[in-house]
Amino acid sequence: SVIDAKPKGTYYERSKQAADRAAVEAIKSGLDVVFTHPSGLFGPGPVGSPGSNDFIADLINKKVPLLLPGGFPLVFSEDCARGHILAAQKAKTGDRFILSDAYFSLEELANVVKSIRPETKVPSVMPLWFAKLFSASGELKARITGKSPMLPAGQLHFLQWQAIPSAEHAKRVLDWAPTETTAAIKQTIEFLVSQGRVAPKK
Repeated sequence: SVIDAKPKGTYYERSKQAADRAAVEAIKSGLDVVFTHPSGLFGPGPVGSPGSNDFIADLINKKVPLLLPGGFPLVFSEDCARGHILAAQKAKTGDRFILSDAYFSLEELANVVKSIRPETKVPSVMPLWFAKLFSASGELKARITGKSPMLPAGQLHFLQWQAIPSAEHAKRVLDWAPTETTAAIKQTIEFLVSQGRVAPKK
């Protein structure tokens, strides 16, 4: 099978679709290509990489005033790396593997963080109508000022997509198994502490 041909809602997703089409064409030319499709990454990795690690750190550091509505699927960085290695070792040309643990709303993810670091405050969830209004006004201001909006429309779109990918093919063919979520987030927090982005637990 191939990736969804319908253009996705963000520039980032559409760039992924374009890369996928290029890889499919490369297979026709004889290149040995295997596709892996990770969900949202979190865990040990390059310090400057934004994303879920920032959200976890900001929660613990009490820098999240409100949670956005919606959520996204997650995969632990070390599980993702292992999935890529297994795919390179075991997969057939053209095969595809989703690497994903589970879908979490931001509120659910915040509660997992709180279960590990009880001092974490779980903020209220911003109403969707307000999030859309806030995003639209920010996009308008960004076009005028040339600065990035605080809540890009693409980010809100992604959080509302509610995609729940299945990693069953990777589990069956590659014998891939994700780390239990709470244990993975605990390791992530330990990594953030080691990087000085979160204070040690008191």
